[in-house]
Amino acid sequence: MERAHSTATGSVLGPAGEAVGLGGIFNRLIQEHGELMTLIRQVKMSADAGLRRDVYRTIRAELTVHERAESSVLYAELQRYPETRRIATEHAAFARELEEGLCELDALDAAGDEWVAAFARFSELARAHVEEEENAFFPVARQTLGDSASWELERQYKHVKQGFANSIM
Repeated sequence: MERAHSTATGSVLGPAGEAVGLGGIFNRLIQEHGELMTLIRQVKMSADAGLRRDVYRTIRAELTVHERAESSVLYAELQRYPETRRIATEHAAFARELEEGLCELDALDAAGDEWVAAFARFSELARAHVEEEENAFFPVARQTLGDSASWELERQYKHVKQGFANSIM
């Protein structure tokens, strides 16, 4: 089964470092993962509380829209198939953990050591979530859905994501 992962630039690379793609929605999501992980690294490397706070706001908004649209389009579709139903259920649990991490950060001051520690935990959770999706969930989902469904889901995802973005940003 083909495996792909995001890079800091949102490129999609295979296990040997070659450019690959699962196509459609999967490449779009992998690209967004790369963009979010770049923002997360920016926060982790910054000692400037103002910068951390500003970039965190972007992370929170982008991740919220991404997860809502991803759940509404891709994982709702995966719930329909017996071979991917477990993946949809596991994703929902991961998404709840990410939301809990965001809520914890919201309650803390970005200038404090507690916030920095909470962000480190959140960062690790986000990394694990991305890794699980890209290496375990997406290849199975792509194999189950096929090429044309992957492209149609990408079209739907872009539309749904824009609607969510308009409602919260």
